[in-house]
Amino acid sequence: MRLVESGKTREQVIRFYVEYDGRKKGQPALLDLDTWSWGDPDALDARLRANGLKHGVLSAYKSWWLVQLDLPPQVHGAERWHPRSSRGARTREEPPSPSGPRCREVASQVVEGCADERRTLPHRSGLLFKSMPIFSRSEIHHRRAALAESMRREGIFSAFVWTQDNIYYLSGMPVIDRWGRPEAAIIGQDGRCSLIVPAGELLNAETNASVDEVLFYGDSTQVGASVLELALEILRRLGSDGQRIAIERTHLPYDISVQLLHTLRSPEPAELERIVAPIRIIKSAEELELLRLGGEVAKDGMQAFFANLLEGSSEAELVAAAEAGMYRSAGPRLGDLPFCCFAYCNSGPHTLAPHLRPTGRKVQKGDVVGLNVFPVVAGYLMELERTVIVGRPTPEQLHVLDTVGRAFSVGKAAVSNGARACDVYQATYAVRATNGYGAYTRGGAGHSHGVMIGSGGREELGEIRSYNVEQLRKGMVVSIEPGIYIPGMGGFRHSDVVLVTDQGGEVLTEFDAPVYVS
Repeated sequence: MRLVESGKTREQVIRFYVEYDGRKKGQPALLDLDTWSWGDPDALDARLRANGLKHGVLSAYKSWWLVQLDLPPQVHGAERWHPRSSRGARTREEPPSPSGPRCREVASQVVEGCADERRTLPHRSGLLFKSMPIFSRSEIHHRRAALAESMRREGIFSAFVWTQDNIYYLSGMPVIDRWGRPEAAIIGQDGRCSLIVPAGELLNAETNASVDEVLFYGDSTQVGASVLELALEILRRLGSDGQRIAIERTHLPYDISVQLLHTLRSPEPAELERIVAPIRIIKSAEELELLRLGGEVAKDGMQAFFANLLEGSSEAELVAAAEAGMYRSAGPRLGDLPFCCFAYCNSGPHTLAPHLRPTGRKVQKGDVVGLNVFPVVAGYLMELERTVIVGRPTPEQLHVLDTVGRAFSVGKAAVSNGARACDVYQATYAVRATNGYGAYTRGGAGHSHGVMIGSGGREELGEIRSYNVEQLRKGMVVSIEPGIYIPGMGGFRHSDVVLVTDQGGEVLTEFDAPVYVS
């Protein structure tokens, strides 16, 4: 991975950090810097590692840049750098660079990670592990190699990647919250990848991205224009002028799409999502580690729900208990994997809107209550849902719950390698319709799970719906969640997440729940 920036040499970056680190620790700076071989990346890498400095250099790079932006120009003097534009171009007052306006002095040895190191998920002992990329380099390269093969086969010269989930999937850098500052990635037919990030994501890129270069921008110009300028520079360097490129048509902002294609004089672009989706829908062993961990956390979150489900409890209080339970469960297992979670609790008439956020409504005796937990481990979403009655259920409630339970079991049993998604849906619908509830079904009976940043883990290929004739394939992960919604009574639904295997379906969120609570 390369860090590309203007006007800062490798030596300047490292000297700055060495001095900064010494001040922070109250220790003298290293005295032998003048003996370092600044033109030898391997020797520098060894020096940085030996002195425990390697991981902080990129952060120092960012810090120095921000400090210089905060200083008035006169502080620097005639011989020093003036504040530069956020995209790396020199201002009029800056001294000329020996490499031209966009100096490409790079520090690959500073930001390059270990060859193929990666986290190993800790067990319940709670042991932490050292900071490593979420996904191994070989995993990310395998994904991009599969994409590049499809691109060559379809005559696509390069790909412009915009969405958070695809950037994460193809670069390894999670982009959970953009906060108004987009990222982008450019991928060529050889699978090489250039990543464009806001300055605030540099440490994220250093830690997690397995790419060939990183370019960044700041906030002094409009962010979309910054990304477009850098993207065009990369695409032209690749020779993309007049060539067919792939974009995410549905998600790429219209103005960026028009300017990109017009400037490059590109013919009709290909739809990138159509190429990536069949690759992304099959989960690797590394992805399944994250999803399995999420499944364990989900069970503890559901247990916390039931431990606090009492008459008079509010929906908001129950959600707080479930989320706290998931954080307590995840903490000892995560190390430095990023984690978040959320939950729904719908009671009484609110169960007819199963995605309604919790309110202050208090649970009453006789209520139907839907409990739903969503742990998100390193951007990968899991879910677990159960419906229960508070107090002794009526015969009508029992009949609906029994029907939903049987449709739920039939749906999970229908999951297998080669089964069509529509047939899995039909199996659940048949149980509900046979028992008189065909008119009270809503939507599909499940969906895929995986990277959740853009769409809650959903993939069109994995939708368990009546129209979807796609076959489930080994390595896909889908939820099964058939529901029945009866006005005046409530909504009834259970949900589990299931891994498609050669032997059928492996339930990742198995949880025994009572039919009712006293």
